[in-house]
Amino acid sequence: MRFKAAALLLLALPLSPAVAADINYEGATALEKKLTTYIPENLVKDGLVKVRPGTEDYEVIFDPTVLLKGVDKAKVSISGLKPFLSLVRPLEDGLWRFVQDADLNVTGSFDDGPEKTDFTYRIDKMHSECVIDPELLYFKSLDMKAGGIAFASKTPKETIDGRFASMTGKIAAERKGPDTVDMRSNTIF
Repeated sequence: MRFKAAALLLLALPLSPAVAADINYEGATALEKKLTTYIPENLVKDGLVKVRPGTEDYEVIFDPTVLLKGVDKAKVSISGLKPFLSLVRPLEDGLWRFVQDADLNVTGSFDDGPEKTDFTYRIDKMHSECVIDPELLYFKSLDMKAGGIAFASKTPKETIDGRFASMTGKIAAERKGPDTVDMRSNTIF
């Protein structure tokens, strides 16, 4: 009986997914440093991108409200903007698996001289899955979907209103040389 249990365990081990790396605080710090390499230091300090270790993935938080810190609140008003959470897992081959599920519902206005513009951006559901090459800091492959997309802009003189039922997109990138990357993209609305 013990032999059968041991044999079943040995058969199951190669079929179970291998863990590429432990998810820990040191890895989160290294990933955050890598992701913020090209971001201005003041935005890094303000928390535009933060990484923390999760249970099975690193949790990457992108907070777009940081970009609005220097905006004149008397001229620009935005509500509904919130941080985006992405899950990143290191893979055995050195690449990273990235997954994000989110939505967006932002309204606001800006006063640019004689006219005030009101705007709305909404996406009911967004889903992205990709593989990132950390050497490129770009998608090696990306599949994304979004549904319930709407935007509107209104001034005293004109109104623009657009809606899309859904959007799907794919991106692929391949290193062709030390300074060359070949990128292909296809998006369907």
